[in-house]
Amino acid sequence: MPRIRGQNISEMIRQGLIAGTPESELIARARAMSPNPMSWNHNSIEWVRRNMERRNETGSASRPVIEQPSSTILERNWGYGVEIECYIQGTAITLERKLGEAGLNSAFEDYNHRTSNHWKITSDATLETKNSDRNVFTNVEIVSPILYGEAGLAQLKKVCEVIGVMNGRINTKAGLHVHHACNGHGGLKLAVMAALIYRQFQDDYDKMLPKSRRHHCEYAEHISVSDIENYKRFVRTDSIRDDGLARRRVVNVYAYARHGTCEFRQHSGSVDYTKISNWVKITRHVVIRAKKLINEMDNEAMFCWTKPAGEDFYSFFKFDEETKTYITQRREHFLTAAA
Repeated sequence: MPRIRGQNISEMIRQGLIAGTPESELIARARAMSPNPMSWNHNSIEWVRRNMERRNETGSASRPVIEQPSSTILERNWGYGVEIECYIQGTAITLERKLGEAGLNSAFEDYNHRTSNHWKITSDATLETKNSDRNVFTNVEIVSPILYGEAGLAQLKKVCEVIGVMNGRINTKAGLHVHHACNGHGGLKLAVMAALIYRQFQDDYDKMLPKSRRHHCEYAEHISVSDIENYKRFVRTDSIRDDGLARRRVVNVYAYARHGTCEFRQHSGSVDYTKISNWVKITRHVVIRAKKLINEMDNEAMFCWTKPAGEDFYSFFKFDEETKTYITQRREHFLTAAA
């Protein structure tokens, strides 16, 4: 096959995304056409997809949507994902097998940042393996595929059940990270607005989380004034690059550069389905409000926005009664623990 220019390969990928061609096939085609085959990978596909979304083209056919009943919070066409850092009693290979027995597609892999269509099991450098005389625990990070709606939560529940069977546990170094898709819902502006909203309600989030995840948490720092100056530049230029340690904020805007998402990093490690699923819903409320606000404001107004006078945490996000009850219980728990 003759080698052709990169712009023609990008057009081939664009057409393939519209037609619903699997990503793996598009990468194989691009490598066959290019004089530099290994330069074409998952990130290349994401770059083309983001350009399409900026031009309001579709390109979403290659990402299957799980059909299910509509949910008021977890809409079926709005993807999310979770990353669970924990220890398990046994090996990662055993975890992979048990997830398969539970009906979940999973794979143990070397550490990587690729978005997969299966539950990915890797090691995590921030955790240390715990050994005792009787038990050996393995540190793992379990990363979901793109999840949709209540069907995604059903998968998450199975994962938590399997972790429970393997005596899963966490410590203060472990974290729970939740991603929400920004592509197709406002792009980079949505990620930035979500961070700005979260900052306005930072005290409210601190109250429902343990002390280890509040001020000066190494892995989830509060958003600073200098961070906001960077966000202004991102919105003005409509561009962002992954920036190492700068991603370690309560809301990681830099996740947009790699995954097309915003990442919520403040929650402490957990293997408890109730806590994880509620955090998914609580953070989904942030991006829902961010999407509404960016449709009402220009770029400059975004950075002047403050939470409305007379509205508290509950009324601004319009939580349902079940979520309100959960938040109140978490606040009371940590208030009692501090007393």
